[in-house]
Amino acid sequence: MGNSIKGILLIDRGVPEDLNRESLIQYYQANLKDNFYTSGPRWLQKFIINYLIIPWNLNYWFTKYRRFWSSKGFIGRFEMNQSIDILQRLLSQSAPKNQWIVEIASLYGDKPIDSVLLRMKTSGVQELLIIPLFPQWSEASRGILELKLKNLFTESWLKKSTILPPFYENSDVISAQSELLMKSLPKHIDESVSIISAFRNEIIKTTSINSLQVCRKCLTSDSECRPDLITKGYCYRFQCYDSAKKINEKSELLYWDVAFYPTQAQARFNKNLNPSLKAVTDHLLEQGVTTMIVQCPSIVYSEIETINDIGVELREYFLDNGGLKFVLVPSLGRSIHWLSILQKMILEQFDHNFSIPHNLNINADRQIGLDNYRFTVVQ
Repeated sequence: MGNSIKGILLIDRGVPEDLNRESLIQYYQANLKDNFYTSGPRWLQKFIINYLIIPWNLNYWFTKYRRFWSSKGFIGRFEMNQSIDILQRLLSQSAPKNQWIVEIASLYGDKPIDSVLLRMKTSGVQELLIIPLFPQWSEASRGILELKLKNLFTESWLKKSTILPPFYENSDVISAQSELLMKSLPKHIDESVSIISAFRNEIIKTTSINSLQVCRKCLTSDSECRPDLITKGYCYRFQCYDSAKKINEKSELLYWDVAFYPTQAQARFNKNLNPSLKAVTDHLLEQGVTTMIVQCPSIVYSEIETINDIGVELREYFLDNGGLKFVLVPSLGRSIHWLSILQKMILEQFDHNFSIPHNLNINADRQIGLDNYRFTVVQ
């Protein structure tokens, strides 16, 4: 594509700008407005969000974030900021004829997409690759992002812009997730050990035309979803089962469970995809399972719902009710291969040959400041 300033925009769900009441309210107002699952007029939804959901949950949300908040903000951000720096160095060494600018933006909260795009425009970015950090397609993540981007791109300051498609089937991603899982397994696996692929609940009422029929069916079923070839690209639940199948088969595991865990205020107000992670956990306890291994293939970088709701609260629940060992498998972003995989996907989009510089110690760079975070999540 010739020499130019190329921009890479990673997009995640985001976190509140600060740990205070105002920031939390603003963050959850925006989040719930887009992801709220209810019938009725918009004024009723707004009333329920502002006068029921947020007041009832605000103290709990504050407690969750406080566990993982430092003077520099949410500790999960350390991981991502380091990734940005190293990725930009990787790209500059792999394709030195181009100038690379790597940024991260959020659907909600601390890094608004419009502000980051304006900064990239000012920096002279001419070709932009947008990478949603959501491996599967869902209306509540990629669907909302596509609508936001459509509204933001009102002027043609870019020569070319591309959105990286869902990458849950990427063979390198599957291999990296399999490796993370295998490192978390005990040496001997028997009936007392259970492996669970847990996914965020990503279903909302305002589904697109393409996904409406599939998602209605998914809400009434606990079994694996089997959409047709046309609709499976928009069926989040199918893609979750497909992710779990590919990762566990790559790991040569014969038995595993798939479960879904609610986010934000879904546990009280939203319909959830089934089976729920809580119900699966109760069933495993009844069956005498004493070791529970949970992997979250819908997460690239750890979020509050994984490190708190699963890594802390579900872990405590499991151990308090007869379990002996609980392991939350590190997210894809913790793999030493992730940045090389990301680099490869980026260069393929820009038609560059892929090579890994040998003078970058990725693993060493990415461990800075994460020891407490690792200890808190996986004990």
